[in-house]
Amino acid sequence: MIVAKAIAENGLLARDPIRQTLETGLGKKFIGGKVLVLIPDHTRTLPLPFLFRSLVEILRGTRQLDFVVALGTHPS
Repeated sequence: MIVAKAIAENGLLARDPIRQTLETGLGKKFIGGKVLVLIPDHTRTLPLPFLFRSLVEILRGTRQLDFVVALGTHPS
């Protein structure tokens, strides 16, 4: 299990702590492996372009990196 946590006093994280947390949790842990990232659909609010670019960069050493939109993963 991979655990990395970032907490913001005001409830909103800035980009640097998000990036650092992703790097801590994922950096160099999947080199040569396959990674599937589930991303939320339009019903969730998040900085998706920033997260997508960050994950692609952090996970650049993977053999295969796929993204799937998690449609239908929450109750109606």
